[in-house]
Amino acid sequence: MGEVKIEPNQTNRIEMKDGSISTFKAGDFLAEYMPKTRELFISIEIEEIHINFLHKVIDGNSVDRFVGPVSEDGKFWRADWITVFDYGPLLPQEPNDIFAKPLTFEKME
Repeated sequence: MGEVKIEPNQTNRIEMKDGSISTFKAGDFLAEYMPKTRELFISIEIEEIHINFLHKVIDGNSVDRFVGPVSEDGKFWRADWITVFDYGPLLPQEPNDIFAKPLTFEKME
C-alpha cells in the first residue's frame, strides 16, 4: 500500500495524490523478546483500512508479523515478515496464501 505513518490504537487520515482521503485504524502493536534465544517477535495490526485508489475503494484489514533472531552483537535482526490481509474483492488473498519474505534490519546509531 505504500508508506504510511501509523501509531498503535490510533486512526490516521492520509491525503492521497488525487486529493481524496484514506484512513487507517491501527490496533495493537506487540513486541516480545526472548533473551535466551535472542528471538524478537513484533506484530502490527491494522483493524480497518479504507483507501481511495484509482477511483475505486479498498476496504479491509491486515496483520504483519516479524519474527527472528537478533545477532549476538545486537546490530542485526534477521526476521521473517509474514502478512495476512483482507483487502476485499479488489485485492483478494486466498485463505492459505500467506505472504512471507525474509528481511534484515540493521541497528542505527
